Amino acid sequence: MIVNPVSGQDVRRLGSPAPVQTVFGKIQLVAQVLGVAAGLGVRQAFVPADPYSIAATLEGMPLGLELHVVPVPLTATAQDTFEAARRLEPLVSLLVVVGGDGTLRQVAKARPKVSILPLPGGTNNAFAHRVGGTHAGLVAGLLALGRLEAGRCCYRAKWLRVRYDSGEDLALVDAVVSRNPSLGSKALLEPGELECAALSFAEPWSLGIASVGAAIRPCGREEDWGVWLELDAQAPAVLAPILPGRLLSVGVASCSRLEIGQPCHRYVRSGTLALDGEREVELHETWVEFALEKTPLEVIDPERALVEGYRAMS
Repeated sequence: MIVNPVSGQDVRRLGSPAPVQTVFGKIQLVAQVLGVAAGLGVRQAFVPADPYSIAATLEGMPLGLELHVVPVPLTATAQDTFEAARRLEPLVSLLVVVGGDGTLRQVAKARPKVSILPLPGGTNNAFAHRVGGTHAGLVAGLLALGRLEAGRCCYRAKWLRVRYDSGEDLALVDAVVSRNPSLGSKALLEPGELECAALSFAEPWSLGIASVGAAIRPCGREEDWGVWLELDAQAPAVLAPILPGRLLSVGVASCSRLEIGQPCHRYVRSGTLALDGEREVELHETWVEFALEKTPLEVIDPERALVEGYRAMS
């Protein structure tokens, strides 16, 4: 299991009633997953070392299985999640990940060869399915024991490959160009600053920029296309839940399909590139390419898995 101790605690809570995802709450979630998995017969689990005593606390809890703590060099950056995924992947048959969209993006960049079960532990949580620890433990336990085939309840995720003059990066949910030239707090808090957005999917229950696409052209995560938005504060507005508990007006000049193999391009004089909800890259006088791709990442659909799981248990 991978748990991001600091996800779900950023500055967006100053402008919205987004819940704070505490370390204690994440420990309780993990304990639920492991306790139910142990009840099914799972005997071992692996967690990465961390500076917040998550692993140490779990070691002291009566979980009913043997917990192995895997050493990981800690940098207090997103690199810790990437490295945790890389080091745990050879040891497990399934990766359960607790974190937000940015956390899951780092796991995806590690390209694990095992399936992942993402659990919400961030702010928007657009990528993770809405499932609690008890049912996640049931799914994880059945998969780990081979009583449920991953191929019957998983799908291949999409991602956005974004190229610019100084490099490239990936996003699992959305890649957005903001006119704000500074990374600042990283969060996208002002819809009027947004210029364009590429979405790998846009489901009706999405939060963040994906909710804008969902309001106009809904797109499922298993569809072989995505959504391209041209944004303009002077254009007709769409009311969408950009932040938890907040509906904001976003001007949308146009909305179209983003096809796999047919990238969109945008020239940016000055601005920033946001990936999965956070500004990550400063852009100056550069073309930006947004390409939608199918990933090698296999993601467990917990609802489908529970249906199959109950059949397997009956």
